Amino acid sequence: MTADQIRGQILTGQLQPGDEVPAIEELQREGWTEGTRVRRRPDSVVRDLARPIPDVTEVAGRLAAQGSPVDEVIESVRAALPTPEQVATLDVPAGLPVLLVRREFWSDGDLVEWTEFVLPGESTELRYALPT
Repeated sequence: MTADQIRGQILTGQLQPGDEVPAIEELQREGWTEGTRVRRRPDSVVRDLARPIPDVTEVAGRLAAQGSPVDEVIESVRAALPTPEQVATLDVPAGLPVLLVRREFWSDGDLVEWTEFVLPGESTELRYALPT
């Protein structure tokens, strides 16, 4: 099973909140982690598009308490046309792009957790600092 297949199952409702996702070993065999080591998998899939975006500090604190101190957080953002579910949930026009954000939490070179969320493209501003 690939990452795109899992995403598709989430968006079509085949995977519901609390459903198990494939074991890390299976995902690694399928190339999900692209050679990175993964210590654990998410406990469940959360499909609720209207849920609050997880706070970076809270997630990092929880992971540190579980023995995985976060030393790097990476976000990737890409634009895409919204799915029908995203149009309905986010109340956005079907023809305007949304932003698909993936936030990865890394500890000592290992991907320990990630989250993906969708933001309305026309009302979202990305603002960030660059290292000097």
